[in-house]
Amino acid sequence: MEEILTNPNFAYLVLVGSVLLASLALINPGTGILELLALVGLILAGVEMYFNEINPWALLLLIFGVFPFMLAVRRLHKMRYLVVAIASFVVGSAFLFKGEGMQPAVNPFLALIVSVLAGGFMWIVVSKSVEASLAPPVQDLGRFPSAALGHTTYLWMVSAEGSWILRVPVVDDVVSKPAVRLLSNAW
Repeated sequence: MEEILTNPNFAYLVLVGSVLLASLALINPGTGILELLALVGLILAGVEMYFNEINPWALLLLIFGVFPFMLAVRRLHKMRYLVVAIASFVVGSAFLFKGEGMQPAVNPFLALIVSVLAGGFMWIVVSKSVEASLAPPVQDLGRFPSAALGHTTYLWMVSAEGSWILRVPVVDDVVSKPAVRLLSNAW
């Protein structure tokens, strides 16, 4: 077990995996599973850092990368901040564990392959997530016709194929008990 904890290549993989899980948890908050896995991974990465000698500047670079990531995802939605965050994560994680001289302790081929894959994955997921959050809603309930029957207004929605009809009663702007008809069968 101690051999695994002192192996910088394994520590690097744990660190990159937990950073990816943490970034996914920030993009898609509230599931609980991603947050828990990221927490466990970061704790394990902290244990790995305890058993391996680290570069303090690389750790600061990793911590610094959180701020442009949050700007890209939550605030400004600018992709240049995402580039800075990914570069910070890639360089900080590759050089976190001290090797001989200025070289990292992590195998350079492993660092290159994992950096390209993790950075590319993070770019695709975050940029598509930001793009989706900035897109206008596809379903606009105001475009569906409604018919007034007494004091209750009904909002009618028909599928594109005509296989189902959704009738939603709206009383005083409050939606209640939608009824779905599938091929004339009431549910």
